[in-house]
Amino acid sequence: MTNYEATITLDIRQYLDYGLHVYDVDGKKVGMVDWYDRISGYILVRSNPLSDKDLYIPFSAITNIDPRDLFVSETRDELRRKYHDPPPRSILVNPEIDPDTGADESKAVTTEPSGYDGAPVVVDEANVGELAHHIAAGFHVYSSDMQFIGSVKQYEIGSGKMLVALRGIPRRDLTVPVAAVDLVDRYAREVYLSVSSIDLQRMQNDGSEEIVVEVSESS
Repeated sequence: MTNYEATITLDIRQYLDYGLHVYDVDGKKVGMVDWYDRISGYILVRSNPLSDKDLYIPFSAITNIDPRDLFVSETRDELRRKYHDPPPRSILVNPEIDPDTGADESKAVTTEPSGYDGAPVVVDEANVGELAHHIAAGFHVYSSDMQFIGSVKQYEIGSGKMLVALRGIPRRDLTVPVAAVDLVDRYAREVYLSVSSIDLQRMQNDGSEEIVVEVSESS
C-alpha cells in the first residue's frame, strides 16, 4: 500500500497540468483539469467550458496519470454526487491582544480536509485586527469560490462584524465576522472571504442570519 501511494504522488508531480482529460473508473470522460492545488491536494474538473458544474476531486481518488490523461477510482455519477462542492472549510480564531498597545493581534486560521488523507490542512491565515481597519460600507463581498455574496451594508471596527446585504430577492442581511475575511482590496472596494458560498450556508447557526466561527479557548 505504501509503494502504491508513493508512485501516485510521483506521477502527480511529474504530469499534473491544466487541460488534462479526466476519465472515471469505467473509462468515461468526466471533463478537463481547470485548476489544481498540490498543497491541499485537489483538482478542479470542468465538464464544459461554459458549465458551472465543477468537480473538486481529491488527489486520493486519482489512480493513474500521464501527460495527457488522468484517471480516477470512481464512476461519473459517484464523482458528481460526492465532489460537486468545494471541500468544507472551518475557521478557528486565536484571540490575542497586545498587552502594551491594546491592539488586536488575533489570528483567524482557515482549514479544509486534505485531498491526500483527509487531515486538516491550513489554507489561509489572516490578521483579524489589521483587516478590520480596511473594511467600509459599500464594499462588495465575494466568497472563496468567487461568488458575489452582496455588499457591506453596515460596519463598525469595534464590533468585528460586517452586516452584508445579500444579493437576490427577497433581500436579506447576513452578519459575517471579520475572522472570515481573507483579504481586502481597498482600491477596488472589495472584500474576499476565506470560505465558499456553501460554507457560509453551513456556518449559519441553526439557520440564523449570522455566521458563527470557532474561537480558541487558549490565548
